[in-house]
Amino acid sequence: MADLAYKTDNRLSASATTDWSAIWGGLFTFAAIWSVFGVLGFAIFSGTGNSVNLGLGWWFIILTVVAMYIAGHQTGRTAAIDGRYQGFRHGIILFGFCVIAGVVAKLAGSAWVTGVSAPSSAQNGWDLLAVFGGNAWMAFFGLFLGWLAAMIGAAYAVPSRTAQMANVSTMRPAA
Repeated sequence: MADLAYKTDNRLSASATTDWSAIWGGLFTFAAIWSVFGVLGFAIFSGTGNSVNLGLGWWFIILTVVAMYIAGHQTGRTAAIDGRYQGFRHGIILFGFCVIAGVVAKLAGSAWVTGVSAPSSAQNGWDLLAVFGGNAWMAFFGLFLGWLAAMIGAAYAVPSRTAQMANVSTMRPAA
């Protein structure tokens, strides 16, 4: 059964505010996916000899893209937004949150393991490229593609206005 509409309102119904609960949900979704499959990558590539760094680097690039897309999609679906632009904006914020959370987790983990309150050298946690096998280009491409995946996932999870208006039939005014 079709919904009836007298006049079509073309304005967006959702406000332009940021839905922080959806972004936090996306952050936790990303952290869960990345941690579980990151450990799987370590398990797979830990016994392969010299190609450990290269294999882990590629694994983490692909894992970051997939996890960011899924987290962005989840953010876009649960956010109270009504347009692709707001989805892109939520995806960018989600990506920034995930990067900051990863850096903080890396630094906090290094401080906890070494017993140092603030890392003072590359061995104590500033070497964030170690996750990507020490290759700066792999780290760049992983982050860049993850950023795009978060934005695309969040933007295309938002239902479009045409999809929302597909089941609405117009009604003529009463006399």
